[in-house]
Amino acid sequence: MSHNTTTHRTSNNREYSSFFTSITHFFLASNSIVAMYRAYNRSDYALLFFIVFAYSASVLLAHCTLAYHKLPPHEKSIKKKLLKFAIWFLFSSIAFGVVFQVGPYFPHPGYGLSLFFVATICSAVLFYLYMIFDGTSGCVECEREEKRKFSDCV
Repeated sequence: MSHNTTTHRTSNNREYSSFFTSITHFFLASNSIVAMYRAYNRSDYALLFFIVFAYSASVLLAHCTLAYHKLPPHEKSIKKKLLKFAIWFLFSSIAFGVVFQVGPYFPHPGYGLSLFFVATICSAVLFYLYMIFDGTSGCVECEREEKRKFSDCV
């Protein structure tokens, strides 16, 4: 009986996750279209380019993150490394793009510089977590146990 309940909960979680993902993409797309229209009407082509870039990068980021999380946790492959790099690069480029667009609106240049500093720190931490620190404890027995648990779930 508990297995059916667990299966039912898992399928409900997938449905909710899919629904919220769809709603999120809908709102992101509609807001991006409105912002592109306004930027085009004001002849602000730099902002128009940024909105197109940020929208496409966020969709790619969501796709790469989903593909990364579908891979087994202890797999060592070039695909996983490329996905990690893509996630870091897309996140960092969106963050620096936002800082570049928002920074000039602050009254003092130090505020924009501090935003750039925060984006740099976040990018460096994400680079460390995704590219240098692999999240394994180094215990071979723990790694085998984790692989066994993952294969049982799949």
